[in-house]
Amino acid sequence: MSEPLTYTVIVPTFNRCDMLGDSLRSIAAQDWPLDDMEIVVVDNASTDDTPEVIQKVQAELPEVTIRSLYEKRPGLSFARNTGVLAAHGSLLVLTDDDVFWDSGVLSNLKSAFDDSDVVGATGCTVPEFEGSVPSWLGWLWLKQPFGRCCGTYSLLAFQRWQGDGETGLCFRLAEKGGRFRFMAQSRITHRIAASRLSLEFLQRRMFFQGIVNSYHLLRCPVASDESDSSVSVATGTGLGNTFQSLLHLMRNDRGRLIEIIQYRTDRMVASVRNVYRNASPRHQFLRQLSRWEQDGFSYHRAEVSADPALLERVLLENYFD
Repeated sequence: MSEPLTYTVIVPTFNRCDMLGDSLRSIAAQDWPLDDMEIVVVDNASTDDTPEVIQKVQAELPEVTIRSLYEKRPGLSFARNTGVLAAHGSLLVLTDDDVFWDSGVLSNLKSAFDDSDVVGATGCTVPEFEGSVPSWLGWLWLKQPFGRCCGTYSLLAFQRWQGDGETGLCFRLAEKGGRFRFMAQSRITHRIAASRLSLEFLQRRMFFQGIVNSYHLLRCPVASDESDSSVSVATGTGLGNTFQSLLHLMRNDRGRLIEIIQYRTDRMVASVRNVYRNASPRHQFLRQLSRWEQDGFSYHRAEVSADPALLERVLLENYFD
């Protein structure tokens, strides 16, 4: 039996045929041995020339294993899961279709896993703006020990069925004791289209973040608030109910679960109202972002309360089944 590959690079794509080819070529140009990696492209029901672009790159680079899969269910999580299930590599790399890799990405990432406690690693992402950069973008950068980051541009779509993606996965791995490494020499460039440098895009993006937050808080334990008896649930665990408690309520007392969902929504709304009271332009801007995020959070909670099928999906124990 042949040895397993070290790397499977998973590239979900949707209607980005103009960028996908160059992105795949940059991944294929690694200084890592080509016979020890594969690229799995998951076409998420594109309506443009994505299939033709994939075929063209496959023909150009016969020495690189590039497999093409099709996922008709819309959404990044569905596409990534399809790629994960088909992977042959022992290390999975989740990337996007609008990024361009430096040649040392894989070799630098590999060194992170010399520590057996490390379960995940990431690197440096540098933005490349296609249009003029608005002044408010500077307010979105956050200082970090390793530099600065702008997570606002990490989510690209809006769907009521969306989950918390790789962020939720990292939380769950960390809860099990896994460690993560930042590898500064592993570098990619993320192309930011001019259409994404508008307040209209930012509003949609923050609305989407509110949906992600709602999903995450439904699935993950929340700190108990013992001072408020109204949040105690049938299992007696208060607002800090476990994932299993939510499943129990979904199956046995949907009415009570809806009450808890509404309570958490009200708490979220109240907390947003109490932040960013400073009237400076920056704080006014951030307060507006919070309102858009709150809109998405409230929307998702209302949808979950009204649609048992959506609630059941949020609380699925295994999304691969």
